[in-house]
Amino acid sequence: MDSTVIVEILLALLTVVTGIVTFIAASRSQAEASKTARAGVDAEAYERARDSYESALKTLRDEVVRLRSDLASARTDIVSLRDEVVRLRQQLRNGGSPV
Repeated sequence: MDSTVIVEILLALLTVVTGIVTFIAASRSQAEASKTARAGVDAEAYERARDSYESALKTLRDEVVRLRSDLASARTDIVSLRDEVVRLRQQLRNGGSPV
């Protein structure tokens, strides 16, 4: 074989190897980019879920405060109504005259 043919074969092999290495590197790069994009989406989804959870938690806490206030008011009303019942019972025992 002529040395020119050998050089051309070697250059062709070098070109093929370079193409294969480039393809593998591009594939790996694309896979890493995909992982990074997926991680970004996951992080965004986590932030949205966290914001939603914190908002729901705040709403529930506000509701608990309101319910406690309503309960305190209802207890005050119950005490007042019990006092009124006691007063009315005493009035009935005394023959209907106001005490």
